[in-house]
Amino acid sequence: MTTLDEPIPGVPTGDAASIARQWLSHFTRAMDNVDLGAVELLFLSDGWWRDLLSVTWDFRTLRGIEAIQEIIIECGTDAGLTNFALTKGKTPQVVSRDPSPESIEALFDFETTVGRGRGVVRLVLDIDGTWKAWTLLTTLQDLHGHEQARRIHRPIRVPENGANPGDNWFDWRQRESEFVESEPQVVVVGSGHGGLSVAANLGLFGIDTLIIEQNARIGDNWRMRYHSLVLHDPIWADHLPYLPFPESWPVHTPKDKLADWLELYAAAMDLNVWTGTQLLHSSYDDAKNVWTLQVRRSDGTVRTLRPAHIVLATGVHSETQVPHFEGMKNFRGRLLHSSEYTGGDLSPGTRAIVVGAGNSGHDIAEDLYKSGAEVTLIQRSSTYVMTQKNGLPTLFGSLFYEGGPPVEDADLLGASFPYLLALERAVHQTRVIADA
Repeated sequence: MTTLDEPIPGVPTGDAASIARQWLSHFTRAMDNVDLGAVELLFLSDGWWRDLLSVTWDFRTLRGIEAIQEIIIECGTDAGLTNFALTKGKTPQVVSRDPSPESIEALFDFETTVGRGRGVVRLVLDIDGTWKAWTLLTTLQDLHGHEQARRIHRPIRVPENGANPGDNWFDWRQRESEFVESEPQVVVVGSGHGGLSVAANLGLFGIDTLIIEQNARIGDNWRMRYHSLVLHDPIWADHLPYLPFPESWPVHTPKDKLADWLELYAAAMDLNVWTGTQLLHSSYDDAKNVWTLQVRRSDGTVRTLRPAHIVLATGVHSETQVPHFEGMKNFRGRLLHSSEYTGGDLSPGTRAIVVGAGNSGHDIAEDLYKSGAEVTLIQRSSTYVMTQKNGLPTLFGSLFYEGGPPVEDADLLGASFPYLLALERAVHQTRVIADA
């Protein structure tokens, strides 16, 4: 370990931009020299460092000086984190978000041995009168020599390379998407938000990616759900990467409108998607570092694929959980899981019980009620009921709102809060909503 000739002092008081700039300068020196003593002066004793890929190609959240110093020792100078500087056009702000302490919040850019990164630091005034990091986020955004094909790196025309003579864009896309002459490097299972976003990101890095989807169309995971479904989250938190929703889009998105947008997104981003395709079998060859997949396509044919990687994007709740209880087989009415519910087509006075009080439970109960049913909603724990008027501004207002920061900045700021801190904040937000 090397050390500086002089230890990095705590950052003195000044305006927010100069304080943040000085802290980043000191942090650059500390990282360049693997100076653990300097790092100790720059973080609160109980400070946080959340890293997404830029240090160890992993997602890691470190809490406390010792944990932060250990990761610096582990990586040494190999990660090459350096050149920390404020992001141009993003002025550091003094923010106060109860119950968090007042802090200077700054977005910054930096470089690593392999790429370019972005991050967020929150500085608070320590008891010794110096500004220190309470939370630090570092994320890897791009790779040197393999930059995403966007903005200044976008292609002049498509296709450029690998196309047959006389091919136009349509010919090229037809051949590319079928993978007749090549193997996909990555196979993504599932074409929901996660699968499409991952494939779009990999595609811009030039990585041949194939999405397989068991439904007949992209978006069917939304399209085939209950008739009255409308998204609960406001539009500002729902944008997909690289292609935000139009400015005329409703705040709360109807399911079929969202389904059509996902289909449009796949086409606009030149994503390779096989719909109506089922994954039959998979195995991995440790010696060759390759998967062998058997998939059945919509026309019944079976294809063998040999990608290097598989991404499972089948959803958080893709597996239904149906409890089994005594007398279940003797029940003479309809008994179904929420994923099977498509809408209420009931005679007036039909009695219905909805077990579970999450979003789907409340939506289905409301839909049944509007269809003329007598509905009972059953749950195990207590409920907190809030209005959209008072609830949404508190839950989303600091980041996702009309006229708020660009979604890429809002996502970065949101990710910069370690989950434990986010949970503490959620408890406080509940009290704030209750008061409202």
